[in-house]
Amino acid sequence: MTGLFNVSDFAILSREMPRDDFPTVQTHPEIVSELTRDDIELIESSREGYSRVVRHYLDNGHRGVKIVRRGIIVALGWLWVNEGATTTRVKGYFPVSPGEAYFHADWTAPAARGQGLHSNLIVFRMLLLHREGFGGRLVANMSHSNLSSMKNYERAGFHVSGELRVRSFLKWPLSVHLLKEDR
Repeated sequence: MTGLFNVSDFAILSREMPRDDFPTVQTHPEIVSELTRDDIELIESSREGYSRVVRHYLDNGHRGVKIVRRGIIVALGWLWVNEGATTTRVKGYFPVSPGEAYFHADWTAPAARGQGLHSNLIVFRMLLLHREGFGGRLVANMSHSNLSSMKNYERAGFHVSGELRVRSFLKWPLSVHLLKEDR
């Protein structure tokens, strides 16, 4: 049964929510906005087949942030805040503690990469939470091989605080091992 099991190592990045010292990026507030159900058709034209994922996230309390250019979504990121009393595993594998906000599923269209859009998504989500009075810890995870994304998060004040190993059967997570996490 070789090839049925897949092991993925992810970096865990985190930071405390800033009070006033937000990272500076070239922001374009007129094009960065929250995703709504009205955007589902726009998503489908930008990223075919992704509308099912969008519906799932929105139905489960996740909030999306999008950047639109010329009527096309060119960048998208998600946010989920654990307002419960217990740790919740998001997407089946990533543990989010009470009072933490989880940034995930960031995506930039290939033609729009290298233009600072991902950095704008990160900072916009931080500002959105700040305006709402959130004061907890921010967490994200990504593959160690996704260096550009890791650099964008580090520029926004996140630091690598741990590693996560996900063992999966074909494409479904079976088990999770938190290798280390410094708080």
